[in-house]
Amino acid sequence: MDLTYSKYIKGWTVLSDKFQNSKWSLNAYQKDRVEYSIQEIKGAIIQNLGTIAVMLCFDPKYLAREFGQTIRKASAICPQDRIDLVEIHKKTSVKVWEMKKTVNESKIKSDQIQNFLSLFGDKFTILTADQNVDSSFVISFLDLIKEAKLEECINNFFHNSVCEVRNYFPDFQTLLNILHKTERIIDTSIFHNRPGQKAYELLIDSDLNISSDFSYVFNPEFNASIFADQRLIQTTTLAHLVAENFNNVLLIKIRSKIKGLNNLKIQVCFSYPHNILDRDSIIIRNRTFVCDEIFEYIEPIVAFRSSNLNFWNFLSSLNLNFFELSRTKNLIVEID
Repeated sequence: MDLTYSKYIKGWTVLSDKFQNSKWSLNAYQKDRVEYSIQEIKGAIIQNLGTIAVMLCFDPKYLAREFGQTIRKASAICPQDRIDLVEIHKKTSVKVWEMKKTVNESKIKSDQIQNFLSLFGDKFTILTADQNVDSSFVISFLDLIKEAKLEECINNFFHNSVCEVRNYFPDFQTLLNILHKTERIIDTSIFHNRPGQKAYELLIDSDLNISSDFSYVFNPEFNASIFADQRLIQTTTLAHLVAENFNNVLLIKIRSKIKGLNNLKIQVCFSYPHNILDRDSIIIRNRTFVCDEIFEYIEPIVAFRSSNLNFWNFLSSLNLNFFELSRTKNLIVEID
């Protein structure tokens, strides 16, 4: 993947109200491609560090990342104001967390934060690396880690990661190493029976040197997000988005004799480099036959518990290669 031209923004952004699915609408990203990528990676690192801090300190279950209501319009499949992390119980949010690099008075008064406060009330907490405001719902995740009295290696990893994010001229590869390490920890532990304990074990057993090379990106040429039952389930990997990027939304319809899963509709939004696909090669309708092994991957999706690895296993189980999937508009999945 050519990181110079990677925006590290979610693939679905070009389908929102603000950024339409057309070439001219992406001019906003032409200012400084490398700098924009760095800023997006920094934000993703803070989100991951905050998520790990939540798992270590509160040990919640049934977590959903990048959670929000979907908007059913042609140009806005995903919401603008999604929340970073939600603990769900019986399809109801129990606690919600938003991760920010810096929080000040103006950010507290922003439309985004005020909207979250109106939606979630006292369930809502902001976790931040830099806190410049006195507020009951703003907490430093570094303070959380300190209070948890964890091993020195874990404390150092958090502090060193934050220092690299604060660095005005950070090392690009080091940022990627931190991002991939934290992504692996979250992806492996977030749906474990004891996510906090699992995250702790992974941290203890990992090489926490932020400069050591580490890669954890699945199929970077075919990034995608999954949606089901009117809710945003997950954004899975960092999207490869360039000015001429082509994004396709695939609607999957499941046919099965299993109650509750028959006629299930799942949307997958693909984002990939512009030179992979010609617009004229789109497949309007497609069909595939699969075995019941796919249920192993579908059930976590509809239960808001789908991880990156589960996501790619789900797409692989459709018995179509990613190139064919990514250019299909409508897919019927027949389950034996």
